[in-house]
Amino acid sequence: GTSPYVYSIYKDTLLINSTGSSMFDSLSADTFNFSVRDANGCTAFFDSALTIIEPITIAGFLGEDVDTCLKDITFILDAGDFASYLWQNNTNLTSQTLEITDYDTYTISVTDSNNCIYTDTIVITSICPEEIPQIFVPKAFTPNGDGMNDDLRIFHQYILSFEMFIYNQWGELVYKSEDINERWDGTYKGKIAPVGAYAWRIRYSGIWQYGEETRVENGNVTILK
Repeated sequence: GTSPYVYSIYKDTLLINSTGSSMFDSLSADTFNFSVRDANGCTAFFDSALTIIEPITIAGFLGEDVDTCLKDITFILDAGDFASYLWQNNTNLTSQTLEITDYDTYTISVTDSNNCIYTDTIVITSICPEEIPQIFVPKAFTPNGDGMNDDLRIFHQYILSFEMFIYNQWGELVYKSEDINERWDGTYKGKIAPVGAYAWRIRYSGIWQYGEETRVENGNVTILK
C-alpha cells in the first residue's frame, strides 16, 4: 500500500477510533478488530482479533510481616507462581524463593504470564530472647568501702531510655538517675544511707515484638553492712 495509512479499531462492527498511528491507548479489557487503509483508499482487515485482559490486582503475595528468631529455624520466602522474579535487596536473584539470613525489609518484583508486573515487600523482625530488652537489679549491696559490691549496678541489654528512682522507708527520694550505666554508691545527702530496704522504681523503653514500648518495674534493694 501507499502511505500515509489510517489505522482503525472496532468493537464488533462499531468503530472505536481511527488514527494515523498504529498505537492505541486507554482501551478497556475486551476483544477488538483492526483495519488499515492506505492513501489510495485500499482497506485491509486483520484476520486475528486482539483480546485485552483486565489485569489482576495482586497484593501481599509475600504474606504479612514476620517476627521470628532466625537462630531457631530456616526461614524461606516464597513469592508464589509467576513467570519471572527479581529480588531487590542487593541480591538481584531471579528465583521464586529466597532464604532469609538477616533481619531486614525484603522486596520482590514479579511478572505474570500477561507481562503484568507486581511488587511486594515484607519486613522480617527479630524476637530472639537474647535480643529482647532486659533489666536486672541486684537484691543487695554493701557500700562499706572494701572494694567488693560497694555500689548498686544495673545490669541491662537493648535499653533505649532509662529512669531510676530510689526511696527510703519514709518515701523520701534518695537517688535518681537517667544514666543506666551510673551506679548508686549508697549515699544520701553526702553520707552512707542507713542499713535497710529501699524501694526502687525504673521506667525504661526498648524494642519488643510489636515495636517500641515503655515499661515500668518496681522492686527493693537492701543496704547491708
